[in-house]
Amino acid sequence: MPADAPPISVTDSSESLADWVEVKTLWDPDGNGSQVELKKSLQMSGTTDALDDEDESTSRVEAWEDPCEAAVEGAFSEIEDRYHACGSGGGAYPFAVSREFVARDGHTHESVYAFLLLLSRFGHSAGPKGLHGEQLFEDLCACAAEAYLGGEHSGVKSYVFGFPRRLAPSGFRPALDDLCGALGEGGGSRERPQTASQKDAGLDIVAWRSFEDERAGKLIAFGQCATGSNWKDKLVDLQPTDWCTLWMQDRPAVYPIRLFFVPHRVSHRDWFFRCVQGGILFDRCRIARYSFLVNEALKKRLAAWSSHVIASTEAL
Repeated sequence: MPADAPPISVTDSSESLADWVEVKTLWDPDGNGSQVELKKSLQMSGTTDALDDEDESTSRVEAWEDPCEAAVEGAFSEIEDRYHACGSGGGAYPFAVSREFVARDGHTHESVYAFLLLLSRFGHSAGPKGLHGEQLFEDLCACAAEAYLGGEHSGVKSYVFGFPRRLAPSGFRPALDDLCGALGEGGGSRERPQTASQKDAGLDIVAWRSFEDERAGKLIAFGQCATGSNWKDKLVDLQPTDWCTLWMQDRPAVYPIRLFFVPHRVSHRDWFFRCVQGGILFDRCRIARYSFLVNEALKKRLAAWSSHVIASTEAL
């Protein structure tokens, strides 16, 4: 287990405890994490007394339940749910799952899911110099958006607009002109008093599904990516109608839908509320599930970032 892994508690969410098991499995010499180990760590933490201060309406533990056993059961139910959310046997969930333990294989460290788990746990700056976690995440999310909308064979394309830009023009107006040209809609950038200070105005990726006639009126998705723990504060930042009105010469014939991407696992309890706020929500499992269009070059960069994080935070 990484030396700087935070202490765990029976009051932690099932999502946090499932993350703990997965992270432990990445570092474990035997390559697995079990219910027994999680329960032992919870018992050693001495946090069951904290349940006395927890609101009865929000507690996950019934009065008759052993709090450690209830926490372990919740964590492994969450792991099973992740397995199914990633497509079950399709390979996007990189751990073998059984009733009592999870195990990694020779490709787990190289998986998209492992990158997202480590990005969520350690942050975008944990990787090696020259590999920026937030930029890798944007590239990955663009691929996931393309796959979700139907893929290249359905005429789907994507554009990474987030600042700092790597392939698109660096300036806001030149980049927006370039994007509108690719979209075939929007008419280019509009000059505003605030234009000079804009970077991406909250827009990270764009994906769209075109028709053969190349006319206006198509499915366009505006996506925002958030890697930090403060992602909930950003859910309402991107409003496509306002964005197009402010920065485009002409509105698209059909306003874009919203996508919101996070490397974290979002709970069932919060899911509907977060979708209402941010649009179609892509959490860790959804991104991993729709990562099948990721090319080999990006796969190698994701794996290199993960390998660095694992090596540099190795247990003492």
